[in-house]
Amino acid sequence: MNTVIRRLTPLAALIGTIAGFPASAQDAHTWTFDYKKGETARFRTYMKIAGRMADASGDLVILMKSTSKHTVTDVSADGTTVYDQLDETSEAKINGKAIPPKAGEVKPVSITVDKSGLVLKRVNASGDPVSRPERAIIAIQSMPVPPMPVKAGESWKTEFPNPLMRGQKITATSTLVGVEKVLGIDAVKINLTADFPSTFGASENEIIHLQVSYHLDAKTHKLLRAYYVIKNPLLPLPGTNMEARVLVSSIVPGANDMADPEGEELLAPAKK
Repeated sequence: MNTVIRRLTPLAALIGTIAGFPASAQDAHTWTFDYKKGETARFRTYMKIAGRMADASGDLVILMKSTSKHTVTDVSADGTTVYDQLDETSEAKINGKAIPPKAGEVKPVSITVDKSGLVLKRVNASGDPVSRPERAIIAIQSMPVPPMPVKAGESWKTEFPNPLMRGQKITATSTLVGVEKVLGIDAVKINLTADFPSTFGASENEIIHLQVSYHLDAKTHKLLRAYYVIKNPLLPLPGTNMEARVLVSSIVPGANDMADPEGEELLAPAKK
């Protein structure tokens, strides 16, 4: 079960330098994702997946927390980048019961992205490479850049392949929101939404609804934080009316070395 954390940790956890991104919220912004081989960063992920048992016999709540190290292993001449995501710590609970970690050596997930922020490939050595949850994450992890400079309040649409349906496309809508403080740092905020079917002839509960808010450091342009809401996520266990909420934060010394208050609140028991 702990491998689900590795499956659902988003591209938001990807590190790197973003070129051509001015700091002023009033300016037009444009950027691409550019990396250097050997770059590393650490991230903390909190995840809550809630819904009902497949037989409707009761609630199903999955809580997960992990820290991971991301290392750029290769950068091609065209900017295509491969990075390894290696979990350093992970824990998970199902309906309050702790799930023991999987025995054996923890292996990294290899992720390939292009300069425009689209995920091209994921290789999870600990998972099934053809599983539907693995393929869905390729779309969920993508953070498409604007095709032209945009100002706060402006949006752009990006079309890319649906990894669950050959020959079909996903249209994501991104909006540059503005500048705000995150982890004590001025950050540019972008919102992204996308709805895409997980199968041909999909019913409503087979359509994945994705909402993402992510923040990029306004000066260094590295990712600081991303918050995902995913309705009808594909999971390696049965359930109905499922919704996943995921918070990924860069670990910033002196700001969130040990924990993220918003993440701890996400995993806290519901108030009665």
